[in-house]
Amino acid sequence: MAREFDYDIDMLLDQAFENLVAKNEPALYEMGVFDDNLQTRNPMCEEFEINPFHGMYILTNNRKDEGASVLFYPGMDTRIGELLGSNYFALPGSLHEFIIVPDNGLHDAQQLRQVVKEDNATIIPPNEVLSDRVLYFDREKNKLCEPKGRERDGDERGDR
Repeated sequence: MAREFDYDIDMLLDQAFENLVAKNEPALYEMGVFDDNLQTRNPMCEEFEINPFHGMYILTNNRKDEGASVLFYPGMDTRIGELLGSNYFALPGSLHEFIIVPDNGLHDAQQLRQVVKEDNATIIPPNEVLSDRVLYFDREKNKLCEPKGRERDGDERGDR
């Protein structure tokens, strides 16, 4: 329909994404401090600071609803690495958030993947499961990917 009315499809997609981000501002919380009374904590703001020694963080949007996509906002993965000062794991908590775990040597990708699988099978409602796959951000490569040396365990939804 866009072509039929001679609209620039790239411009439409860019505008749609800008609107999405404007209405769904990123929010990053320390795990255990996910409180509705807290003001939105946008990690893209220059003055944003976190306690890099805190164990885990929740990345979502200001509505705390279908916020897992925030991890894929332009520059978000890099910004989280800057704030943490380290590489990190990103665990899909549900469609609503990613759990950010700094790579401080205390966690193993396989162990984290097992935790996600168990939570998805027992705690997360099936219609809110995002994935069983753990992601990893490598600051040196500035890349979000699956952890090295780990094979995917088949189709994560097929295991249910």
